[in-house]
Amino acid sequence: NRFIAREMGKGGEMRVREVGRITLSQSYNIREARKLGGGSDPLSDLLMDVETQIFPRLRLNFDGLYNIKGDRLETMNFEVDYSFLGNLNLELDSRLKRGREPASIPRMDYIRAGIGAQLSKEWYLEYATRLDLLKDKVAENRFIMSYRSQCWGITAQLVERADETRVDFQIELLGIGGIGEKIGRTVHPDVLPRL
Repeated sequence: NRFIAREMGKGGEMRVREVGRITLSQSYNIREARKLGGGSDPLSDLLMDVETQIFPRLRLNFDGLYNIKGDRLETMNFEVDYSFLGNLNLELDSRLKRGREPASIPRMDYIRAGIGAQLSKEWYLEYATRLDLLKDKVAENRFIMSYRSQCWGITAQLVERADETRVDFQIELLGIGGIGEKIGRTVHPDVLPRL
């Protein structure tokens, strides 16, 4: 479901914008359903996603995975995105995850923080870091630079983790789709500066 609001614009005209969205989804695996003996369950866990942007500069998102067989919430993700000064935005998100044991208590898995800047109509820069709370160390640093023309775009990102440093490139034909997703190369850690 989508929630739409009508607002009065600066010039007195009415405008319409989406202020919220709720999605529930579940899949059915036909192969599992066809297996003889009936030992498997063809229904997936239930995915729920709630997003709201009641205030134009603030976006909140919550999603979770509910295990219908175990009757418990397995993971929860929460994200806050705040835009300010017209071209800057701050993001903060975290994940709460339950262990494999049936009686396990959910624990916060990570926190990710990022800042992005729209430098011009075409250019965007972003930096994000992810802290692994279970190991109490920085798990990932990510620098992203994007250029978007009228009908195409290119994105380059430098990703540094403890066990790898890689550069990814993605070319997009806007409105059609992308090619080059996940194309990257691993760079020897001594070649690039430590982040």
